[in-house]
Amino acid sequence: MRLVLDSVGEGFLVLDAHGAIEGQHSAVLETWFGGVQHGQTLWDYLRPHDPEQAEWLELTWANIGAPFMPLDLCLVQMPRSWTAGERQYVVDYRPLTDAGQQLVKMIVTISDVTELRNREQAEAKQRELVTMFSALVRDRTGFISFCEDAKLLIDNMAAPASDASYDLTDHLHTIKGNAFLFRLREFGEACEQLESVCDKEGRSPGPGDAAQLARAFANGVRPIEPFIALDRADTVQLSQRDYAELVRALRANQPGPQVLSQLQLATAEPAELAFGRFAEQLQVLVRRLGKCPTQIQCEGHGVRFPRQTFAPLWPVIVHILRNIADHGLETAWEREQAHKPRQATVLISAEIEDSALTIRFQDDGRGIDWDHVRARAEQRGLAAATQSDLVAALLGQHFSTLDETGELSGRGVGLAALRHQVASMGGTVGIESQLGRGTALTIVLPASLVAA
Repeated sequence: MRLVLDSVGEGFLVLDAHGAIEGQHSAVLETWFGGVQHGQTLWDYLRPHDPEQAEWLELTWANIGAPFMPLDLCLVQMPRSWTAGERQYVVDYRPLTDAGQQLVKMIVTISDVTELRNREQAEAKQRELVTMFSALVRDRTGFISFCEDAKLLIDNMAAPASDASYDLTDHLHTIKGNAFLFRLREFGEACEQLESVCDKEGRSPGPGDAAQLARAFANGVRPIEPFIALDRADTVQLSQRDYAELVRALRANQPGPQVLSQLQLATAEPAELAFGRFAEQLQVLVRRLGKCPTQIQCEGHGVRFPRQTFAPLWPVIVHILRNIADHGLETAWEREQAHKPRQATVLISAEIEDSALTIRFQDDGRGIDWDHVRARAEQRGLAAATQSDLVAALLGQHFSTLDETGELSGRGVGLAALRHQVASMGGTVGIESQLGRGTALTIVLPASLVAA
């Protein structure tokens, strides 16, 4: 037996009913954790390496034999992982009981899983890198805009802006959502953690948080930084169609002002192109949440968005997309139970009428329970007498209809950030909804901002 125990790569030992080590054990344990003393409890043996888990094991072991604690429940509560320096271990417990189901012995197996965990982390990093490259290829403009916006957030955290209307908390919430959309998980999790800390401490992100967030961002984008640098904002991209139109205009000797107008129009982004990015992002969220199959229609009606003018707006659109996926769309089963088509429909459109540009996000999902909104508004002491009051509440800071914060929503920050940005561009946000029928959110801006 000694020869066997000295040759295996896992740690085997036997504990008595009180958690004390007895009998023989694997030699590898002494390599990992040092010499084993007969009669020493397992938690005392491992305490120098992982005191927190050792304390937890001691507490859970104390419940063994108590009339109100079945042995199976005690086993479930015992720690299953340990650390010693940079090594990681998993622990398995196999009880031996008497006829009365009382513990007699416990066989414990400890395995070193450091290499496995490192390999899993490396594979996860590789998958994240592949998805980032895919995002860069699929939505180069959106990805670069996100990176520049993230850097702006970090800069403003390090040296807070003097603009009183600028809200770091709103900006952080927006960046977090886009980080997950572009699959920068490490950076997104860092934003989420910082957001939770600030929320708990009742403060905004500040200079003391900037360095850690900057490191997480740098770690995420460093592998593709050279590719991003090739596509900075000092370049102009033209579609083949726009290029051909300009060549035709020049060859036809059209007047200079007319050609200049056509050139300026060509450098603006077609609405269908921007909306196509939103559609892809929304589909990612829909699949991630397990929602129903969704058809997304994009209608631009000839509208083009000047890139510099609309660059600040596009990052906050993520809040609309998250609300559609999380609140608006149902699962396929829910739609069938409501006698609705299994496939949902979302329309993203832009249209100029008179002197206004209207950007619309419309779905045929759950719709808004306005009675619930009214009750929440009244609880917070907000105006709730009219429909306009209820829309204002939904767009207000820290207003949410959810009882708990979820992975995608629940903090009541997103729509407030959207409203703030739209207002800074001279526009308004409207919401129309019917319970069970769907919701339409509209952004109305001055038509002078766009080209059509």
